[in-house]
Amino acid sequence: MELLFKHVDRRDLIERAIDDATGRRGWAHVEVRFADGRCFSSQYPAGVRFLPGIDTSDPAVWAVVPVPWIETPEVLAWCESQVGMGYDYAAAVFSALHIDYRSADRWFCSEIVIEVGSRCRNGLLGCPEMLNPADLYDFIVGKTAARPYDAMPLQEVG
Repeated sequence: MELLFKHVDRRDLIERAIDDATGRRGWAHVEVRFADGRCFSSQYPAGVRFLPGIDTSDPAVWAVVPVPWIETPEVLAWCESQVGMGYDYAAAVFSALHIDYRSADRWFCSEIVIEVGSRCRNGLLGCPEMLNPADLYDFIVGKTAARPYDAMPLQEVG
């Protein structure tokens, strides 16, 4: 599996606002790319969805970060069950302020990616549940550099 972090397009008002609110670190969005190439996340205005794939060949647009999360049929079924839920604008704003605010039927990108990671075998361990895309990038890249995932114990799904 891979995480796809989207660099801010300064021409996009929403992406610029996300970047400004999170300290201008350059990240506006995050996706999970499964082994079959499909991408999963929540994005304004549509909310939670799968995409057949994303062209990540331009490093000025996307940063691809491999993660050793092991997807299972249960993880994919959970993702399918979330499709159609709305985008959580309020939680996205509060995450920039490091305030835990969640809705039962809405998600923002990094929030749902963290949930996917927590459900995978060898997934996210010790990750705060409410991180904006920039904080999640720092957590994943820092965790990868400081403590390689292949040395981390497996997390059971269930």
